Amino acid sequence: MFCRRFIVPLVFALFAAFSLCEATPLNLDLALPDITSGFLTVGYDAALQQFAVDGTAFSFEVDGIGGPDWQISDGGFALGAWIDNDGGLQLGSFTISGQIAGLGATSGTLLYGDLTAFGYSAAGIFEFIASVGGGDLAPMYGSSTGIIIDSWDPNIGGSFANSFTAYAAGTSDVAPVVPEPASFLLLLGGAIGLAMKRRSKS
Repeated sequence: MFCRRFIVPLVFALFAAFSLCEATPLNLDLALPDITSGFLTVGYDAALQQFAVDGTAFSFEVDGIGGPDWQISDGGFALGAWIDNDGGLQLGSFTISGQIAGLGATSGTLLYGDLTAFGYSAAGIFEFIASVGGGDLAPMYGSSTGIIIDSWDPNIGGSFANSFTAYAAGTSDVAPVVPEPASFLLLLGGAIGLAMKRRSKS
């Protein structure tokens, strides 16, 4: 009786709260390295619940000083996701193709992975977190990366109830996510703890 009266409504409330969270921006703060892409076409088919982005990968920035450190030749950016009409991510993936000869990145695939989280705003900005699956630049990215796509069209980002398209205008950045302060402090605390343990052993 207790379960029906209290636990079941609690589960429904948590589910509703989670659904609402899916429709809000992730407010990602990206670090380096950063792959920049442009001339993106951003579109959503509401009937099929398919979100797609295609464009050109231009440059790769490593140190954040001056202009881009490397130009990408034959670069491409592709992202596909199944997003329900409430803005909830079901699954998806991304691929950045091209070559950076000076870095030995010549396989034709710079970075790829699976999408794990999604947020968006009414300003036509879409944010993803993705697990990194591989590619020539994967060792510089670690296990995950952030993706921020600006469609340059403030009229398309407010709802997934209807189809929309913005043609060849958008830009994107693919870069590691800056840890939240709480996560950073946790990592810092762990590092200090390890250092103290090593010191006490010696």
